[in-house]
Amino acid sequence: MVERLAKAVVALPGRVAVLMDEVAETFCGTGILTPGGKFEGKFRDDCGTVVASGVRGLCPGERVLVKPYDGLWMEDTDAAWVPKGRQVRFYGVASEWWESVVAKVTPERAE
Repeated sequence: MVERLAKAVVALPGRVAVLMDEVAETFCGTGILTPGGKFEGKFRDDCGTVVASGVRGLCPGERVLVKPYDGLWMEDTDAAWVPKGRQVRFYGVASEWWESVVAKVTPERAE
């Protein structure tokens, strides 16, 4: 899926596009439960996968943590190339990308 999106989206210099994780029961796979009940399906992780990068230091396929509710959002209802039920966020549009993309998630540290 990331490879398909990487072909559809080309980031301009200073911009980063991130495919946000699906709505999940736990936060970033940590085991911390997200709210259920009336909130179920309304919250998503602030984790995602870079699909396009116009900056040094971030490459497509890398996992990142982002500030909640930041960036320019594209939902599947906004564009046909956004996977169903998912969201692509663009950073570096209204503010510098590094103010929103706060960390990389490496496999060694995720375990």
